[in-house]
Amino acid sequence: LKASSKDLCRSARAHVKSLACRAMGNGCSADDAAAARDTNSELVRTEEKGVAQEDLIAKAPAETTTKPAAAAKEEEKEEAVYPGATRPFYKAWGDPPEVSESEAKDVADWPGSWGRGPRVIGEWIASNIQNDADVLALAKQLCEVHETDEAKWAKEQQAVENWEVKEILRFLECANQEWGMDDDKAKLVVQVRQCQQETIIKYLDKVSTPFFQSGRSAAWKEAVNEFLGTCLDTVNTRPLGRKWAFIHVAALQGDIDVLMQLTKLGADVFSTDGDGKTPREIAEGAGKKKAAEFLKALEERYTNLPALVHERSAAFAEVGCETLKPRIFKRTIDSVFQYNDDSHFTSFSKISQTKAWDATGISMEGKVTKMVVKFEMRGTTTQSGLATVHKRPFIFGLVELSPKDIKDPAKPEDVDYLGSVFSWLDSGEVGLKPAHNLTKGVWVESECAALAGKDKFSFPKDGSVSLPDVTPEDILIMEKVDNCKIVVKKGKKGQDITTAVVLKEFSRPAKNPFGDMHAKFMMYDPSDCILVETEPYIPVPHALTQVIRMQSAEFQMLLKAIVRKLLPDWLEAQIFPANGGKDADPTDEMGHAMYVASLIVQLCTRCWSKSEAQAMDSMIRKNYAIPFNHHWIDDLGKVLKKVWNNGGVPNLANLRAVEHTRIPGSCKNKAELALVLVNAMRPRHGWKAWTVWRMRNAEEANGRFPHKKDTPIDICYCQLHCVNAHEKTRMWFDVIRFWDRDPFHKWPLRYPSPELLNQPKPSNFNLVAHTEWLMNEAAPGGKSGYSCPKEVKGTVPWKLHILGVVGDKVSGPNDDEEEEEEEDLFDVPGHL
Repeated sequence: LKASSKDLCRSARAHVKSLACRAMGNGCSADDAAAARDTNSELVRTEEKGVAQEDLIAKAPAETTTKPAAAAKEEEKEEAVYPGATRPFYKAWGDPPEVSESEAKDVADWPGSWGRGPRVIGEWIASNIQNDADVLALAKQLCEVHETDEAKWAKEQQAVENWEVKEILRFLECANQEWGMDDDKAKLVVQVRQCQQETIIKYLDKVSTPFFQSGRSAAWKEAVNEFLGTCLDTVNTRPLGRKWAFIHVAALQGDIDVLMQLTKLGADVFSTDGDGKTPREIAEGAGKKKAAEFLKALEERYTNLPALVHERSAAFAEVGCETLKPRIFKRTIDSVFQYNDDSHFTSFSKISQTKAWDATGISMEGKVTKMVVKFEMRGTTTQSGLATVHKRPFIFGLVELSPKDIKDPAKPEDVDYLGSVFSWLDSGEVGLKPAHNLTKGVWVESECAALAGKDKFSFPKDGSVSLPDVTPEDILIMEKVDNCKIVVKKGKKGQDITTAVVLKEFSRPAKNPFGDMHAKFMMYDPSDCILVETEPYIPVPHALTQVIRMQSAEFQMLLKAIVRKLLPDWLEAQIFPANGGKDADPTDEMGHAMYVASLIVQLCTRCWSKSEAQAMDSMIRKNYAIPFNHHWIDDLGKVLKKVWNNGGVPNLANLRAVEHTRIPGSCKNKAELALVLVNAMRPRHGWKAWTVWRMRNAEEANGRFPHKKDTPIDICYCQLHCVNAHEKTRMWFDVIRFWDRDPFHKWPLRYPSPELLNQPKPSNFNLVAHTEWLMNEAAPGGKSGYSCPKEVKGTVPWKLHILGVVGDKVSGPNDDEEEEEEEDLFDVPGHL
């Protein structure tokens, strides 16, 4: 840039002249060569007039080694001619590829009158000819000076005021500019405007000049990672005197990965170049068929999306089913430790070392119809290795609670408030002490006969049953059969639950039925361990809301603050309008909150590594089971502290140590975490967890179940998967595949920062296309998807059996395997 404009104009003129000569030699059209000569003449006229414009300076090649045409021809004559060629190949093409014996026998005429020989050499020549044509076209746009649209450029400069400060600073950094630590935004905006055109031209030149595809790929990666990935408002800007913006250059080059990345960054597929052509028209004119087809498909999404949403919504609702979870228990955290044993039961252990009814828990949601309790084997000793069999007093039951017992009188207007059950959930209360509460339910006393004094409760005989002897082999069941009857049964582990023996029935008259029931338990013995299951299960968003509300106040505030800070401006304006208005899309029907939440999840989670999965599995196999991470809430707390960034803009890049700082887990983990983040943005959202499935092929099934290969009927060919689905539009969102697998939506080069993510457009955000891809092509190999067939072979998981899926055999209700991902998701490097 320090050289004189006259020297640079001469350099650019020589560059175009050499390209024109090569184009004629390659057999390119006379029109192309004439256009190059016209460009050359324009440069001569510009030089003679003494015009020294900054855009011409920036457009000139960084290095020019072109020799005079006569000298170049003499040098070529001295070079060896490739066998079969009519003249020496250009040095810029590099060495021709090696030819094998079989390839040498496949002979054909070479394009551009270059001769005749192995077909593979002809293909190499054709590729270089096309590269020459592309570079010639790019060189023409590098040097042409068009009449500028002053109004449009003034609008681009005015828009800098609306940029995020982070984006402004990143732009100045790319422009090699310095700024003061105390400079306010207004001063920084002026500084950006002064170098805006020069900087954009610099990066346009960077991606325009490489001759070979490898050089182009490297240039685009650098431009996206350094510039466009954070300076998102620049992606559609066409500088003064320039014919093309970034998407037009990519269209001419025909690189679909780059086009895909640019559209994700917000590039407009309908933007026109200096000649009024769209990117698709440029690709078609350059003979880039695949790129043109890709761009045409993007254009069609804009016009067809509203109709597709309406048309496909009903069809989507018939595929898959809602994922449900066991109820969440609020417990006395100073005396009860909760851990997860499997996908059905929640395990609790008393950590208080005193014999007292100080360890208690109650379901946070009512409408419980069934409660199942199992006793863990505990109290093993080093000497014997046997479990103790002494009496273990335990009380559980279904208790009626009225709204007055649950709702906080201070918050009657909050319809979403789930309430805090006073005297039943407070950690300082034993729960069943007040006499009036004893009549509010049906109770089971297990091995409590020896207790006396304050530890002995007087339950009404018509509301309780006492069991003198319970062993770890027993299963106790309390079920609300209908509004007027509750039964207590006892079964054995490993036996069909339908064979359980009825111990007692509790009935009420129709005029006074049982009301809304909560599940309640109390432990007396130190170190006692139980497993509890309640039915029916509840929607995942409800359970997650309760899990978050059970965390510390610091955790909850940190979560809300970080999510709010990571919102891009356009989404923050939707959710929190500046004028105090209401959220325009409170249920997130458009999916914008899920879009941003899923990106945050991608940047703060990881798959289990193969070594981790193997360590957690019970056998060696090719396709390991992918367990659900039950400790995700603890991992999330660590992530929140790591990215808080001392109160500035949260920095997800702080999670560089992937194995140590990111949250591991399964597809279900990521789907649930996305729901947690969406709930922090839009508490009334309509998203739910959704179970889908597909058929494994024989190779996958044998790799997953090597121990069952001799009995195929026992193999589960159904591979379960968890996505999120919206209750109104019925469209799916797969957090783990949207960003790096779905060909419509994946980001090939890098993920953006959430707070700089551009507002989605039909060209880069189409949940109809995403859902259909998941249903039809998301399986390994891309030939099938999660179509949720109703007829399968092998063993059908119980949860699918109750939905009507038919197979050769049905697994037991407690034999379901966890939702899992395919093995090819192991060790996938994350984008930073």
